[in-house]
Amino acid sequence: MNRIRKRQMIRKMRNNIVVLAILVSVITLCTGILRSSLQENADKMGLALVENCSSSEESNIRACESILTISVNYLEEREKDNVSIEELREGLYPFMNGLTELYGAENIQIYGKAIGGTQMVSNIPEIEAMWDYNVKEMDYYKGAMAADGEIYISPAYTDTVTGLPVVTMCKAIPSTGSFLAIDMMFSCFEMNNSNLMLPRDASYYLLGREGTLIYYKTLADRQYEECQELVNDFMEKVNHEEDEHALVNVTAADGVTRNVYFHHMDNGWITILTIPEREVLSGMDTFNYISVVLVLLGVALVIFQIIRDYNQEKKSQKLVEERNLIAERNRIYQNAMNGTARAYRAIYYVDILKGRYEMLYPHRGKESECGDYDNDFMVSRFEARTVAEEHKEEVRKFFVMSNILKRLETQDHIEVQYRRLNEDDRYEWCSAALTIAETENDKPSALTLTIRSIDEIIHREEEQKEILTLAAERAESANRAKSDFLSQMSHDIRTPMNAILGMTAVAAMHIDEKERVLDALGKITISSKHLLGLINEVLDMSRIESGKVRLTENGFNLSDTIENLLTVFHSQIEAKGLEFSVGIAKMEHEDVVGDEQRLQQIFMNIMGNAVKFTPSGGRISIQIEEKPSHITGSGYYEFTFEDTGIGMEQDYIHKIFEPFSRAADSRTGKIEGTGLGMSIAVNIARMMNGDIRVESTLGKGSRFTVTVYLKLNDITQADIDALTALPVLVVDDEEAACESACETLNSLNMNAEYVLDGNAAVKRIVEARADRKDFAVVILDWKMPGKDGLATTKDIRDAVGNDIPIIILSAYDWSDIESEALEAGVDAFIEKPLFKSRLTRVLKDVLGLGSEEKQATALETFRQQDFSGRRVLLVEDNEINIEVASELLDVVGIQVEQALNGQLGLDSVLENRPGYYDLIFMDIQMPVMNGYEAAKAIRASGREDLAKIPIIAMTADAFADDIRKAEEAGMNGHISKPVDIEKLEEALRTWIK
Repeated sequence: MNRIRKRQMIRKMRNNIVVLAILVSVITLCTGILRSSLQENADKMGLALVENCSSSEESNIRACESILTISVNYLEEREKDNVSIEELREGLYPFMNGLTELYGAENIQIYGKAIGGTQMVSNIPEIEAMWDYNVKEMDYYKGAMAADGEIYISPAYTDTVTGLPVVTMCKAIPSTGSFLAIDMMFSCFEMNNSNLMLPRDASYYLLGREGTLIYYKTLADRQYEECQELVNDFMEKVNHEEDEHALVNVTAADGVTRNVYFHHMDNGWITILTIPEREVLSGMDTFNYISVVLVLLGVALVIFQIIRDYNQEKKSQKLVEERNLIAERNRIYQNAMNGTARAYRAIYYVDILKGRYEMLYPHRGKESECGDYDNDFMVSRFEARTVAEEHKEEVRKFFVMSNILKRLETQDHIEVQYRRLNEDDRYEWCSAALTIAETENDKPSALTLTIRSIDEIIHREEEQKEILTLAAERAESANRAKSDFLSQMSHDIRTPMNAILGMTAVAAMHIDEKERVLDALGKITISSKHLLGLINEVLDMSRIESGKVRLTENGFNLSDTIENLLTVFHSQIEAKGLEFSVGIAKMEHEDVVGDEQRLQQIFMNIMGNAVKFTPSGGRISIQIEEKPSHITGSGYYEFTFEDTGIGMEQDYIHKIFEPFSRAADSRTGKIEGTGLGMSIAVNIARMMNGDIRVESTLGKGSRFTVTVYLKLNDITQADIDALTALPVLVVDDEEAACESACETLNSLNMNAEYVLDGNAAVKRIVEARADRKDFAVVILDWKMPGKDGLATTKDIRDAVGNDIPIIILSAYDWSDIESEALEAGVDAFIEKPLFKSRLTRVLKDVLGLGSEEKQATALETFRQQDFSGRRVLLVEDNEINIEVASELLDVVGIQVEQALNGQLGLDSVLENRPGYYDLIFMDIQMPVMNGYEAAKAIRASGREDLAKIPIIAMTADAFADDIRKAEEAGMNGHISKPVDIEKLEEALRTWIK
């Protein structure tokens, strides 16, 4: 027995030894394979990582090379044009500043010499001041010249000026000796690699062509010299003919064994990555420990136990997964049902067969939420919630089961809508819907009853109806206005026409009576002028509304303008015995540039009304004042017209600027006119960046305040002298017009000549180009037979390019061809006849003469403002308008929040704390709630801060009536679309303190 047991024991031991031996062999083999795999993977990772690092370095170098190439190409092109060093610097500074801002002035410097290598150029004043710096002795300059126009990158060296190690990238123009260079300090490479992620205890080195260490990153506490010695040791062992190379188990002078990975960059530089061997094989220790433990515990027993446990775990895991899947599906189903249920006031389940009901939602846990379904009981539940009296009978009939079953025979669901009192004792609209939940023998056996609030939907429908009604009323009002206007105009036009025809007949009947004929002709002339005035006003308003009115720019004197105005009304003022005075509070600039005729049109309208409606013995005064202007190069003028006339009612003041508005007064008799004069005047004032304000008291008089911006006439003798001897070509089919234009140009000491058609103009310009005597400017007539001004412009551009400025000369309104002319290559427009002041200004603009300081544009001035920390609410429903406004406000640091309609805007204001918003920009035409309604609701909210918060209308509704409506709604200002940058800046400066 013992033998048998002994044999069994020996057999088991032998089997266990065999199994153990096999396991040890397998573990040993696996250890070798694992070590080889770790080493191979480490090599792949190291080579890939060092290549990525090289790519990053090359990318940064290529970025610098691209900027250097663009800058040198620009320098070469501009040198060919013989431009001044100031123009070269002005053109190169943006490239230099962009590079310096990208890498930092402490890390990178760009400089060079231009104009044949004689003038220093740099965006760093200290370097630019080194005019005597002898760069021709520098190795990088010699290398760049030898590179024959290609970029040369120098080895690392110590800069004699800064004393810092640098690498210089240089590109020269061999033909002139000019060059540009970029000094890259070693700190530049440190900045580029600030986010470099390396494996644990790994080190990274960047070497120049000659093996100079440019940058290194290592966790070890080593000095630069120690790192240089270390990489020198690595470099001695590498094959330099390969782009990538890996050295395994390299033991350096510090005694550490490493894997070393090399990559050769295209420019000859080398990147090196080192990883300690212990990190490469860090996974081997864990594997060895596990192997020892497995051997000691008995491999055979462990394997059997693992297999058994694995099988049990697999079965258990499968059961757990099945339970989790069921639980997850139940959770999703329950959440979906709960989420859906929250949209309803209540959900019931009605069992038709049992005559029972149960409330499924909300879960109140009361016995009263289930019971027998009976009509009286169900109706009582709804009556208990105070169904509106007008809906009680309808609700009662709806819940009668026989009615329900009959209606469900032909419908999927049935619904009733009614009003009931909610918890706030306010009536709200609700909907009760019944749907089939279960069927038996194709007949309903159970129903689902859902109750939900539809109050918001009903109110939205009502609002939509109101909006449609309002739109219909506005359309009807517009039709009435047009009808009234046509009716009034019919009468006003027929009156002078009747006089013209009648007086013509009288003159014909008394043809032999000279005095009667002259009297009739005089009355015909007066009536004709009156008729022409009516027609002109209608045409003016039509052009203003269509955006085709363009203001001209002529030099004029404001004192002469006022004097001409007084001359026109002098006789009428004396005839009525009116007291008249003109006062000037402050006037520093009388000579201005603008549309004097349109400005005079404003004054004539206001002055004419003042004289007409001021009774004999009354008083009229004009006050003129120049106020501080925030627009560079323009003056801000205020003209106040005050009278002691009959005045106006307040209702009419609000609509005085509306088109076709006319007032009649029993004290003055019938007032004739189109009702367009003041509407035209205010629109002209706004085109001049100004406005007109009206104050009036019935029976006491009126005050009209006109504000406009006019450019200051800054033409100096220096501007005129700058035009001396410049050649000009005039092209016009009328020889007299050509001679007149040449005479004006010659009076400016210019050399003018002319041709009489477009083909001759092109031929003469090509000849001048061949003789290297290009014209400084070409003045083309627009209307010419055969080839007109636009066609001639296109041919000139095709022949000689865009170098010669072209001015279109015309006696017509060019607004219809403006976009086409600019696309064809026209630089400016000028009206006939040619006034010297206007011609001088246009020539100054197109030739870029005069002051060297370029006036800042409105956008540039706007960008200089700083409203950081301020928050604005933008209420706007158009995505493009939102994007434009947000971009503009973001430029000056304003935080913008958006609301897509007036209701959302109101909610945002009410939900946030007082002072949260500094200003509100409000669109007018929006769904749900328009801008007027939103502004009124904000003002009426009862909050003290919302009664004062600035609200600015930002809308395409730009007429006087729209501005008045904005003011009545409680808004503080009005900005029309498209947004004027200057007006936006003015609004921000005014309302955001």
